[in-house]
Amino acid sequence: MSTSTPIVTRRHVLSALLSFAMLCGQLSAQKAASNEQAAARPKIRVVATLPILADLARQVGGDQVEVRSLGKGWEDPHMILPTPSLMTAVSKADLFIELGLSLELWAEKVLDGARNPKIRRGAKGHVFASKGMPVLQVPGNLSRSEGDLHPDGNPHVWMDPARWGLLATQIEQGLERVAPARARRFQANLADFQHKVDIALYGKPLVELLGGKVLNRLALGGRLCNFIETKKYKGKPLSDSLGGWMKKALPLRGKKILFYHQSWVYFTNRYGLRVIDFVEEKPGIAPPASHKTKLLKEIRENAVRVLGQQTYYDDSIGKALAREAGIRVVILPGMPEAVPEAKDVFSFMDCILDRLLKAYGKE
Repeated sequence: MSTSTPIVTRRHVLSALLSFAMLCGQLSAQKAASNEQAAARPKIRVVATLPILADLARQVGGDQVEVRSLGKGWEDPHMILPTPSLMTAVSKADLFIELGLSLELWAEKVLDGARNPKIRRGAKGHVFASKGMPVLQVPGNLSRSEGDLHPDGNPHVWMDPARWGLLATQIEQGLERVAPARARRFQANLADFQHKVDIALYGKPLVELLGGKVLNRLALGGRLCNFIETKKYKGKPLSDSLGGWMKKALPLRGKKILFYHQSWVYFTNRYGLRVIDFVEEKPGIAPPASHKTKLLKEIRENAVRVLGQQTYYDDSIGKALAREAGIRVVILPGMPEAVPEAKDVFSFMDCILDRLLKAYGKE
């Protein structure tokens, strides 16, 4: 018994191609309509107190946000003036982001002047980016005689890239509150940003071996270096797989340094520099002449080669120390946009490390 084989004619082929083309057209039209719908949504107006927070909001919000920073990268974040123009900007915001930890004491006056109930503290349009953040240097005794102390701990948490994801998570949750329909997009952007930070900080090979969550947990717990130096993979220490900023900064480990202000504890904890002293004898208070004498003695006794100073501090004392003790003064950005090459969080961290490595002669 024979079976007949169906004959595929040119008409059949043309019909199938036409059907396929129509399907592709429908899918393309649906995608275009979806894109048009997304584009038609008004952008979320985000105002952040500081450039670091503004950049994190852009990373998480993507094309769904319009972001402004009240402070400039070259300004002291403690000392921003709450001007009427800043209040006007905040009056139109859908989301307001401040770091917290008693850093931006001026922000409350801006919020009061803005008269925008959507972004008041406690409202869904307000974000404390440092919420839940593990902090260092929580003072046991608060006294004005000890200088400008922060009761909740040292607020300069953004100097450690391992903490960026924690800040970005609080921002993402704020965006979800004011625009819940776009939650999936924000969540995807946050995950993508966190992965980029993990790769930049630890290097791709180590992230692929251990995962970013494990590495960040070890880093924030102060156990990362010991773990990767003592644990092995295929007979080799995990430290052989280290890359990113952690590997780049290895020549800085144990290097002695002076800083102007006590804003570097998170940075030095991450990269292992040894801080000998600060130009400010007490935070936020100009040092007396006697402290300069003490600094000169410490520089000579410890063979300190470098003084790190942020862009917004008076450099006259640093220049005097350079003349008298031969120390190198390196100007460091304390925030993205403080110097031209620090355009975002990633180039900001690159800039700090590059300048320090150059100062120590390790380009």
